[in-house]
Amino acid sequence: MPESVPLNIAMVSGSMPPMHCGVGDNALMLARALADRGHRVTVYTHQDADALEEHHLTVRPLVPSWNWAGCHALTHALVLDDPDIIHLQYPTRGFGSHTGPLLIPTFLRVRHFRGPIVTQLHEFSAAHWLRRTVLWPLLNESDGIAVSSHRERERLLFRHRSLNDRPLRVAPVGPVVFPGHAPSATSDEWAATLAAWGVPADAFPVLISYGFVRGDKGLETLARAVAEIQKGTKVHVVHIGPWNPAQNRPQEDLLNAISNALVIDRFHFVDYQPLTVLPATPLPGTVGIFPYRDGISDRRSAAITLGWLGYPLITTISGDGPTDAKWGEQALLVPPDDPSALAQAIKGIGTAGVPTARPDLFADRYSWGAIAAEIEDFYSDVLDRYRVITDPGYVPAAAAHAAHH
Repeated sequence: MPESVPLNIAMVSGSMPPMHCGVGDNALMLARALADRGHRVTVYTHQDADALEEHHLTVRPLVPSWNWAGCHALTHALVLDDPDIIHLQYPTRGFGSHTGPLLIPTFLRVRHFRGPIVTQLHEFSAAHWLRRTVLWPLLNESDGIAVSSHRERERLLFRHRSLNDRPLRVAPVGPVVFPGHAPSATSDEWAATLAAWGVPADAFPVLISYGFVRGDKGLETLARAVAEIQKGTKVHVVHIGPWNPAQNRPQEDLLNAISNALVIDRFHFVDYQPLTVLPATPLPGTVGIFPYRDGISDRRSAAITLGWLGYPLITTISGDGPTDAKWGEQALLVPPDDPSALAQAIKGIGTAGVPTARPDLFADRYSWGAIAAEIEDFYSDVLDRYRVITDPGYVPAAAAHAAHH
């Protein structure tokens, strides 16, 4: 789609900063990138988010709850906005487990909204099968669907084969580094931060993990790997993210795994921190660790962000050849659920086996400009298909170009 054809885009996201959610963070980065390309973007989100007004971008935190009443009120605001396209950001585990967001497209049609609706589906393969099943009203009413990886697309079509009749686009998530929030700590400041978190001054390597603790993150495997090598190394793990195991089952399971492996002194859990606390240049022995149980993929924002910032990475094989070939250029890959293989990879840090940081590859593959261009092209496909359905005399641009030549 040419940049000279700006769209009025309404985006719906269950969260926005300062709420802690990777989907909300990515939605804001994408909205900014689309606004930078000349589109008018309005993001509708939960009232706990911060309002924002920037060039071509508005964030409206007006939804008190994602129950049916809240979603009805949201659809009223969307219809009044009368956008060219509505873009729903849907994490299968998000929206506070409410079912109201599943019916947003249906509510919009009841209110006679006549424009196209697209859904960007996050974490489909990681959701419980019941969650994947109840997505049908949302997906069926969507004029196009975007997912973050080819594996997600394959699993979506395996579950819902009839969706192959509409545009299905693969567009990765990108690095979440907000303006003015890039790592900026000096080595002395980083050392002081580590000390405040309880990490000894002679710790090596220091493994960085962050985000929500969930079973698919593979952190219990990491605990067993650290147990295998703790006597021969000074390895320590810093996990940045919410930590309240008394009220969170996956966190409780991880704490039990760490305790049973007798490595409680090697793990340090700290609440969310701004990226500014990290050193401006990654220090030797500081490595991002992401032992995902289902393997690395382009839906993993935390790994993409640390790689984009120049951190060497250790992560896991996905089993998808093209994905593993791509990530193998910029990370050390080990089999998932294999503590011994992970332990050997960690022991290799500081030797010839250390993974190589490749921020140049991340900058090329995960730039928000390129992601926004992919979403623009997706919008174009959706708008063409929608106009064919609603206007029998409309000829898609691609078909008109082919006929002309």
